[in-house]
Amino acid sequence: MNRQFRTAGLVVTADDFGLSPGVDHGILETYRRGIVRSTALLVNFPDVGDSVSRLRQEPGLEVGIHLNLTAGPPVLPPKRVPSLVGTDGTFHDFATFFARVALSQIDWGEVAQEWRAQFERGIDQGCHFTFITSHQHVHMLSQGTRICAKLGHEFGVGTVRLTNFRLGEMLRPPRPKALALIPFVPAARAVLRRAGVFCNTSTLEIPPGNPDSALRQVCRTLERIDAGVHELICHPAYEDSVLEARDTYVAGRRTELTVLLDARLSEFVETVGIERTTFRELCASITQKDRAFDQGQGASEPWNPVIWHS
Repeated sequence: MNRQFRTAGLVVTADDFGLSPGVDHGILETYRRGIVRSTALLVNFPDVGDSVSRLRQEPGLEVGIHLNLTAGPPVLPPKRVPSLVGTDGTFHDFATFFARVALSQIDWGEVAQEWRAQFERGIDQGCHFTFITSHQHVHMLSQGTRICAKLGHEFGVGTVRLTNFRLGEMLRPPRPKALALIPFVPAARAVLRRAGVFCNTSTLEIPPGNPDSALRQVCRTLERIDAGVHELICHPAYEDSVLEARDTYVAGRRTELTVLLDARLSEFVETVGIERTTFRELCASITQKDRAFDQGQGASEPWNPVIWHS
């Protein structure tokens, strides 16, 4: 069954929880004072327990898993995933990983094992994940999408992010990584639909630049979105030495933090009538609809925002 949003619905997800204490604090701040309602957790770093403790401060914050293949150490012993790691036993960086994919040097069986281990570590830490994403969107490769769909069924997670940026918005200014993902979207969407996994319609992001210009561009983008479930992916953070050691994207995170905390953004979202939601809420609505039909009751009242098509 395919699902379609009657009106524009917006999920605001802060990626990279668990990357550093400054990242965690920035995300929690944008949840408390901004428009973030969801976050995606990296579980492969050794201090993940500290991050999960921070998450427990805000039980209302939705948590998805941020599956990782391009930063830090694997959860499994490196000798069990040799195609995924370098000589130092940590994951290859983004560029090296994709070069190895192009040369057929990645063992996708190892990816499945490692991602399952990441899921299990998160669950062992007490996390209840409600959606699946990946660091630097590597799950958009067709093999990765299939693995995510399978893991979703295995662990009872009904949503996988479809990284689907709009071409025109990725050209101003040019964002090569996002543009490179566009050809993978149709195949990934087809995989998720065949697997019966829910996914969003499109993805948006906060563009680089000074906070005022970034805010204006985000508002222009939001003003143009149509019916569907749209996910605003963001990376707010306070800089710290751990972040600088683990990731190359540092200064731009403070810009994103500033935009997300700007009262003008939340006011704009309310003004244009965009419904803020979470994947947890969407899946709960879908489950309720399933239960009603299974019991032969139909819907007792109009079911908004999700409708079903055969």
